[in-house]
Amino acid sequence: MYQWDVIVVGGGPAGLHTAERLAEAGFAVLVLDNRLSIGAGKVCTGIIGVEAFRRWDLPQATVVTEIQTIRFVGPNDTRFVYRHPSVLAYAVRRDRLDEALARRATDRGAIVRSGHRVQTLHVGPAGVILEGYRLPDRAPFREQARLLVLATGVNFRFHRRLGLGRPLDFLRAAQAHVPVRQSLDCTTCYIGRSVASGAFAWAVPVYPDTVRAGLMAEAPIKPLFRRFLERYGPTWNLDPSRSVPVDYKPIAQGWRGPITAGRVVAVGEAAGQVKTTTGGGIYYGMVGAEVAAEVIAECLRRDAWSRADLVPYERRVWQILGPEIQAGYALRKMFARLNDRQVERLLRFIQRDGILDLVQARAHFDWHLNLLKSVLQFPWVRHLLGLPGS
Repeated sequence: MYQWDVIVVGGGPAGLHTAERLAEAGFAVLVLDNRLSIGAGKVCTGIIGVEAFRRWDLPQATVVTEIQTIRFVGPNDTRFVYRHPSVLAYAVRRDRLDEALARRATDRGAIVRSGHRVQTLHVGPAGVILEGYRLPDRAPFREQARLLVLATGVNFRFHRRLGLGRPLDFLRAAQAHVPVRQSLDCTTCYIGRSVASGAFAWAVPVYPDTVRAGLMAEAPIKPLFRRFLERYGPTWNLDPSRSVPVDYKPIAQGWRGPITAGRVVAVGEAAGQVKTTTGGGIYYGMVGAEVAAEVIAECLRRDAWSRADLVPYERRVWQILGPEIQAGYALRKMFARLNDRQVERLLRFIQRDGILDLVQARAHFDWHLNLLKSVLQFPWVRHLLGLPGS
């Protein structure tokens, strides 16, 4: 006899949204998260586009600042300011967001348990069996379900044994909440190989006395982030008398292989559902969760558990997200080849070649493909990136 219809391993937005949708459909759902409290200690920029708030009615109480104006700074301090006609995104408290999503899931009937670390799992004809221990007392637990959802973020330790795929590669990321003596006037993005090889860095004013500063790169992250704070911290009036704890994590980029197996579905970053342009995973993960919940519900009603039964989720979600993820990955790799001189040229060209008008007309915080296609029509952009037809 099954204890649960579905067990979700991982209590981030993708896992919690999957649980909410399935519990709302009347299924018995258990969420297991290995943190002592949901959302605690997440390493995340916490920037979410306005569409996500409208689409899923996310709580405004989680918002710490609006993002409408963005300053771009090049490696030699060439800079410009872009102001969108309306608010593009919000910076949120991730712990509050995850707590709110957990409450929604429990309100629909799901059971959410934090401090539960899964050590082993077995998938077989009789169902899915998970074993592990509770924190902090290390008391053992054992749970059984008809189906397993992996929403484990960048923890892929079960993937190979279950026959699931892996990311193509990873970016390294660092982030810190930096104490400042004067509020930063707007969100700032820093680009250039010497600053953030293969990606970019950021500074988001989240409180009058705090900047959320971070950096993603293909290169070793600790020395890059240290140099970033040393170089730009004084421009934020960084308070040198206060220590700055730094958090680190990898960010999945692209995907190779399946995201379903018999009785198993992966969602969110555990399925490569991450924006390959910015590294953001909340929106794409919740899109994946919606599609997964629809297909899982169909399978639960039919008692159908094979990969062939679950693979419609894989097809549907890649129809929606695949072109964005693949195009963003390819373009980011091309951008990573630019040296600092070329990045400076790019910033100067953007300001005088009509691209900002194009961005205003076509920019979308979560869907980048249409804008990328439009920008690549400029011959100088194609030439800079080494594309044919320049």
